[in-house]
Amino acid sequence: MWSSCSHGFSSLLTCCSNFLNGPVMSFLNLSWILAFTAVVSFSAIFELS
Repeated sequence: MWSSCSHGFSSLLTCCSNFLNGPVMSFLNLSWILAFTAVVSFSAIFELS
């Protein structure tokens, strides 16, 4: 399975997406959104201070 995942970053993402689809992928998407929001908020606070 993993041999087909070693042809580049986008292929790896596609493989992981197919492997982790469903609730796990939804949880990861939510985690990315929360992390991105936290980084943006932290950057804004850091620039304002």
